[in-house]
Amino acid sequence: MKHTDIRAAVLDALEQHEHGATLFDGRPAVFDEADFPAIAVYLTGAEYTGEALDSDTWQAELHIEVFLPAQVPDSELDSWMESRIYPAMSAIPALSGLITTMVTQGCSGQVILATVLQ
Repeated sequence: MKHTDIRAAVLDALEQHEHGATLFDGRPAVFDEADFPAIAVYLTGAEYTGEALDSDTWQAELHIEVFLPAQVPDSELDSWMESRIYPAMSAIPALSGLITTMVTQGCSGQVILATVLQ
C-alpha cells in the first residue's frame, strides 16, 4: 500500500539525519519518558480527488510531528524543526515513484503538514 511506502520513505530520510530521536511509524497514543525526543510520521484525510477519469488519484495530509519533554521551551521545538526536520524533508528521492506532488501547508512549531498527491 502506498501509505505504508510513503511513511517508510519519510522515516528513512529522517534516519539519515543526526537527530537522536525515537521514530514512530504512525502517531503513538502513549509515550514512555525514554522515547523523548520522538518524531511521528503519519497520514490523515486520505480521499479520492476525482481529478481525472482514467486515473486513481488520491490526496492526503502528511504529518511529521516532533515530541519533546513538557519542560522544554517552544524555542527548542522550533530549533528542532528548523535544524533537523526541514533539512531531511528538502529532498526525498524515494518519494518520486510514490507521489506526484508534495506541498508544505505549514508548520505549527511541532507539526509539519503537507498535502501529498498520489
